[in-house]
Amino acid sequence: MSRSVGAAVLIAAVMSLGAPVAVARVLPSSPLDGRWTFTWTLAELKRNNASTRYAGYNLVEFRDGRFISVLPRPVRDLGPFRTSGNVATFVFAAPIGGLVAGRPYVMRWSIYRDRLTWSAVPGRAFIGMFIAVPWTRVK
Repeated sequence: MSRSVGAAVLIAAVMSLGAPVAVARVLPSSPLDGRWTFTWTLAELKRNNASTRYAGYNLVEFRDGRFISVLPRPVRDLGPFRTSGNVATFVFAAPIGGLVAGRPYVMRWSIYRDRLTWSAVPGRAFIGMFIAVPWTRVK
């Protein structure tokens, strides 16, 4: 048997042992992916009928189709999001600050020089607090 045929037989034998093959699932990224900071004042929260618990510095992360609140603690996976063009849809896993779990909230977004701003999509449920202040990308 030639050397190359012998190597091929050996490789085939090893692969037939049934060792699991790791398959990495690559999720498409979105332009929103990354960490973002923003600060809400008590007045902004009250004006939007939101919980004053979120007054001050906030840090959120968009990653692998998930929206995660990092600060204030505790870290919480708020639920999935998806983008289509410059529109993002959020579905919260649990009620939070007056938002209904399972309901889609649709927001238009714009990024310019690492500043993210939000606006409502007419006729769709939106998150009023997102509109209150611009967000800054963390590098």
